[in-house]
Amino acid sequence: MYPAGGLDVFVRMQRDAQVRACLTTKRLSVLSEQVEVHPAGVSALAIRAADIVRDQMHATPGGPTAILTGALDALAMGFAIGEFLWASDGSLARVYWHDPRRFSFHGDAYGNIEEVEVLDAALLWPRDRFVIYTYQGKFGSPYGESDLLAAYRSWSEKDAIRRMWLVALDRFGTPTPVARVPTSYNQADYDKLASQLDRIKNDSALVIGNDVQLDVILDAHRVEPGAGYHTAILYQDAQIARSILGQEMTSAGNSGAGGGTSFSLAQVHLEIQNDWIQALRADLAHSVMTDQVAR
Repeated sequence: MYPAGGLDVFVRMQRDAQVRACLTTKRLSVLSEQVEVHPAGVSALAIRAADIVRDQMHATPGGPTAILTGALDALAMGFAIGEFLWASDGSLARVYWHDPRRFSFHGDAYGNIEEVEVLDAALLWPRDRFVIYTYQGKFGSPYGESDLLAAYRSWSEKDAIRRMWLVALDRFGTPTPVARVPTSYNQADYDKLASQLDRIKNDSALVIGNDVQLDVILDAHRVEPGAGYHTAILYQDAQIARSILGQEMTSAGNSGAGGGTSFSLAQVHLEIQNDWIQALRADLAHSVMTDQVAR
């Protein structure tokens, strides 16, 4: 399930500072643990198989970390797809991760992927050629569900708020000049003085007569209309953090809405994030490293 614009929208969303920070936090939290290879049993054959898997994974560029880093593109895109590349001696050379937007899947009546289509080349390849990680897959869909799907509304509204803020700063950022003139002024005098006042934003000096009293309107909301917009953006950033990390206090020290917080509450938020990370690590270990790469 994608918003209008498909996966291209998720690519644009990753240029937002808050989205990028949250995705990076989640990715690095997963990668902070070492990958370990354990034999499936105590037999000599199982131990030898584990040694082969360990040696080949660590011999690839970047080792297991590079493999998992590529798989974690699924956090933003919903799924990740990497291609097995083999050395001339039959060993694993690397897993080359592709842009998911280039691929679609063909499966059987039970939802199992049988072939992978390269959309821009009109080619079909067998499923076993690739490592495919489906993130938060539902109802048998291999395309998964991106974290950015839940963050999309907040990101979209935040983008609109930023544009409105810029318009407000352009309209109201400079105090409104007011001139008090004698009753003897005619329309031509009014027009000339109004033209001079209109150039105040760009000129550093202004010449007016002794009989003109110049003043400005210093209404706080006109001089700096940012408080409301800033609060709204902080709120949207907090919602983005919740959708990606499960909480907001590890990416916004003021609880994401301009208010205070406490150490104990922040600890609760951190524990929630750790629960999400541990579940993600377990899923990657099973579905990517064990079921596909090690096999």
